[in-house]
Amino acid sequence: LEDIGEVRLETTAWHKKDRKMINSFTQFLVLEDGAITVDWVVLTAALVGLAMVVLTPVAYSTDSSAQDLADFIVDVPVGYTD
Repeated sequence: LEDIGEVRLETTAWHKKDRKMINSFTQFLVLEDGAITVDWVVLTAALVGLAMVVLTPVAYSTDSSAQDLADFIVDVPVGYTD
């Protein structure tokens, strides 16, 4: 039997290519070189989600405020009156 991290394989049951793939996968699970990239992706996704939650009510209130302003402008008299 051959030890590859936590995985034990029988060398006769696996082809050389399969063992190399298993070894690469095990190293991927053990190494932490790309962990900071995952952290930044998760952090960015959390910030985008938070921005969507915060800005959704702002967008709806802005729409109604714009309508109120438009109604006021329509009622303002323009030009000279006698």
